[in-house]
Amino acid sequence: MSLILAGYLKGAKAVVNNPQTCLTKWLKTPVRNVFSLSYPDMSQEEVVQTFHERINVLAFYQKIGYVPPLITFKMQPQNSI
Repeated sequence: MSLILAGYLKGAKAVVNNPQTCLTKWLKTPVRNVFSLSYPDMSQEEVVQTFHERINVLAFYQKIGYVPPLITFKMQPQNSI
């Protein structure tokens, strides 16, 4: 969410931890459930096509022609330290 909001607020920085930049690349079952509950009359393909810029952060940045400054933190598995 902060990645999208920073795109709307020029000059804002997004601080994110392990960002999810594309909803469809996340866990399949929760995404399918959200789509079917939110848009019961649409297929998953129709939801993705209709709301592409809301689902994919990179598509949103392309649409607005702007990428805000980003500060990202990536969590490392404990055994890799």
